[in-house]
Amino acid sequence: MTNDAGIPLTELVWPEERYARSTNLELSTRAPDEVPDYEFTSKALRLLEEVLESSQDKYRERAWSVVGPYGAGKSTFALFLLQLFTDASSRWFQQCFAQLEHVSSGIAHRLRAEVLIPEGQYIPVVVQGARMAPDLAFCRALVKAATHSSTDVSWASEHFLARLNCALQDLEMGILYILVTQEAMAEQSLPLLHALGWALPVLCVPRDTTFFEAIPERSRTHTRQWQRFYQQAFNKRAPYLLKFTPSQQPIPSEQLHDMWERVQETIPAHLHPTVEAFIDASSGWTAETAALSHLGACPRNAKIGVGG
Repeated sequence: MTNDAGIPLTELVWPEERYARSTNLELSTRAPDEVPDYEFTSKALRLLEEVLESSQDKYRERAWSVVGPYGAGKSTFALFLLQLFTDASSRWFQQCFAQLEHVSSGIAHRLRAEVLIPEGQYIPVVVQGARMAPDLAFCRALVKAATHSSTDVSWASEHFLARLNCALQDLEMGILYILVTQEAMAEQSLPLLHALGWALPVLCVPRDTTFFEAIPERSRTHTRQWQRFYQQAFNKRAPYLLKFTPSQQPIPSEQLHDMWERVQETIPAHLHPTVEAFIDASSGWTAETAALSHLGACPRNAKIGVGG
């Protein structure tokens, strides 16, 4: 399109260069400093106030639908919220927050006092539209969130754990498994490979932090290898916690007592009450079963458990 002077419209009107690149929330979370500064509008300020109120448990609303045309700043605003509640240390966030202080000092003061505190930080979980089932997309996002601080997740980022989640037939159990894995890495400084074994009791499998070391390093990118090992844990280890053999034959109490008499001298004395309580308890998943499942192999200790 041209005007009367014959000058193309593209030479007269163009967007600022900093707005030429759209914000991809998943990618920009890792590199926020490449995103243009956010311009706070009156609607954005109102939404910030709503988020503030809900974060203080004054309202039950914890989800919002932000609707607007392409390029209106929806994703950039979401990135600001994400940084606000998870990691407010980036240069981009600091610049945006300085602008917010200029536009609305009251809201900025409340955010600094009520949200920007160490105990108010969360782990970001970013779920984006993709050509995959919603549960797999959600699991993929959880895996990325749970392993974001690990240094050895090149083989784990979004493949086997996400598919494991869906294969479990229980999304809640899979989510808990990922979160306990992350907790083991963060609080006990376990590498991811050991943390996955530490979290196995969540899946009703005896703890064994060395279990996945048997997977050759060159095969850790292969989903089938992980499926095979988890299936082995479910089929060959989990039944013993329920006092059944892998062939689903019940294990009599007398047999458990005989086995315990033969091996108890190799088990640390402070663990004896836990094992003996399990032997005397009824079959099935009980409090005694759960307690025993948390005894297992770790890199520095002897193997303790059931089923050989």
